[in-house]
Amino acid sequence: MLDDGKGMIGEIVGSTREIRIALLGMGNIGRTLLDRLVVGDVGPYEVVLTVGRRADSDGAATARAAGVPFSTDPADLVSCDASLVVEAASQDAVRTWGERILRSGKSLVMLSAGALGDGAQRARLATAAEKAGVFVHVPSGAIGGVDAIKGAMSAGLDEVKLTTTKPPASLAGPAIDALGGSAAIRERTLVFSGSADDAAARMPQNLNVAVVLGLAGIGTKRTRVEVVAEPAGAVNRHRIDARGAFGALSIEVHNRPSPQNPKTSYLAILSTLAMLRGFHERIRVGT
Repeated sequence: MLDDGKGMIGEIVGSTREIRIALLGMGNIGRTLLDRLVVGDVGPYEVVLTVGRRADSDGAATARAAGVPFSTDPADLVSCDASLVVEAASQDAVRTWGERILRSGKSLVMLSAGALGDGAQRARLATAAEKAGVFVHVPSGAIGGVDAIKGAMSAGLDEVKLTTTKPPASLAGPAIDALGGSAAIRERTLVFSGSADDAAARMPQNLNVAVVLGLAGIGTKRTRVEVVAEPAGAVNRHRIDARGAFGALSIEVHNRPSPQNPKTSYLAILSTLAMLRGFHERIRVGT
């Protein structure tokens, strides 16, 4: 969609004005984002609402300590006066609330990018955003090279493959359950091989990055993904191999897990902070 000067992007890119923001999901990522937003080093944001599952959770306590309203009802996101909602909850939360948030005139920063692996869901979100004059923003997350893949697509890509290697404790989802759970994996094991959209469905907590890569390049059905459980590993590794008219690239990122949640790469949180900070920058670097 072209920026016609309407909606959130026309108002906030390069803006020095305070942006009213709401957070959906107050787990490890949501709490970390709230802490940084309240401190103010991300930019002039006012957090007007946080939404989590339980009123007795760590997320609720973090919100109370910050003096920010907390709710267990996502419907409050639709009626609140934020112009931007950051989703850090789950693919199910996106499916249930994404369209309603967009239709209410709020742009959406979506961390659970795996929900976009469903083409029908992706089309519904795009339609809702276009009608409301707002946007969906997807951070690059725990991988590198998204800019390069997007640039290479201008001339055409022949193949893109993501190989993810993680300690078993960092993995979850139906693909892991089928092996008896992460505790049952005692040696280096290929736990998944397939397309990016299948990866997002089989391992929804771990492979949002597969869908990000697919959407940046040749699509989620053609992007190949392998997931390896490595009991001896101490970090999460993502290797991207791509080939096309531009030439070839190989990029490997070694991510430390978030200190509070081994299933989340710390870089995923940092990339979201970078995107939010970029909304206020007059000079923006990268595609």
